[in-house]
Amino acid sequence: MPPTPSSKNQKLQLGLKIIVPFLVLALAGSFAFSLVKNTPHPQRQPKSKQARLVDAIAISVTTHPVMIEAWGEVQPARQVTLRPQVSGEIMSVSPELVPGGKFSKDDTILRLHPADYLLALRQRETDLDKARAEFLLEEGNQVVAKQEFELLGESITEQEKSMVLRLPQLQSAKANVNAAKAAVASAKLALSRTVLRAPFDSTVLQRHVNTGSYITPTSDMVTLVGTREYWVTLSVPIAQLRWIHFPRTRGEPGSSVKLYHDTIWGKTAFRTGEVIRLLTDLETEGRMARVLVAIHDPLNLHTQSPDGPEVILGTYLRAEIQGQDMAQVAKVNRDWIHDQDTVWVLNNENTLEIRTVTIVYRGPNYVLVSQGLQHGERLILTDIPAPVEGMPLRVVPPPVQTKVTHAT
Repeated sequence: MPPTPSSKNQKLQLGLKIIVPFLVLALAGSFAFSLVKNTPHPQRQPKSKQARLVDAIAISVTTHPVMIEAWGEVQPARQVTLRPQVSGEIMSVSPELVPGGKFSKDDTILRLHPADYLLALRQRETDLDKARAEFLLEEGNQVVAKQEFELLGESITEQEKSMVLRLPQLQSAKANVNAAKAAVASAKLALSRTVLRAPFDSTVLQRHVNTGSYITPTSDMVTLVGTREYWVTLSVPIAQLRWIHFPRTRGEPGSSVKLYHDTIWGKTAFRTGEVIRLLTDLETEGRMARVLVAIHDPLNLHTQSPDGPEVILGTYLRAEIQGQDMAQVAKVNRDWIHDQDTVWVLNNENTLEIRTVTIVYRGPNYVLVSQGLQHGERLILTDIPAPVEGMPLRVVPPPVQTKVTHAT
């Protein structure tokens, strides 16, 4: 039975339903492929290196003095404990006889009761008068003996003649006079020693007696410290002694020294001193050399213009010894020196250059570089975690200064 028109239409519709979706998908795929193929792709650009921001400072190559830092304790240059040369009871003491009191040379410190020594002096003066009288009598006896000898007119030996003329008796009388004079001088000296005087310009460190004390030549009376000069014994590494100038003759100046005590005097105040000796032995513990420094007029008592604050005995001072000058060196902070004596230099291409330098002096805070740095070169101050030779750098710009205007 032949197909009817209606059945043909149904088959045609069914075929279209199947074919049309595939045609649509094919056209869409073809369009998408053409779109992707013809779309331009961006090209990958190489990643640029970011320059690191650092601080830098220009190096100055010039003449620098070597400054040696050391520490030491202040001690007296002259200290003495006075004892009496005679015994007696103390009659009076000076108002300055207290710890910290001041005496000039020959000032009276204390007095002993002089009564016993005055009596002894009078007795010795009486003995002298008797000896002189006996000497005068003997001179008269010698004149009489000489006259009698001349009347006899006998010839005798020189020894017999000296006996006849009483020469031994005259010499004995003369010797008694001299002995009496010496006794008077001794009594006067003992009397003068009842007054104790300061042997030099000094301050009282300790007082051991008071009014009414009975003292003997073994008694300590007062401990004095000279005020003209104090000493400071500094501990210095042996390797740094070559930079210090020690005087070879009296009057020759040694290296100048600045002495600081930040706690008492503040950060800026200091006293000046002078190297006078290199002691002949090392420290027992640290095996450091010992350098003796003198501070003149430490209490500001003897000059019109004080050199600085007063120095206290026993204080521990920081010292800066000015050593010899070194030419053509760069002064570099120790924090800017890296492993194996290298520094970081910012070259003209603004890249990092790691350079080895020659250090001729190492101080506690800085070093002096003799080779490896040129005048005007820029030294990097910033700590770079992973420094690489040639890495790009840029310098931190200086802060912008704003002008402050005041309204009129």
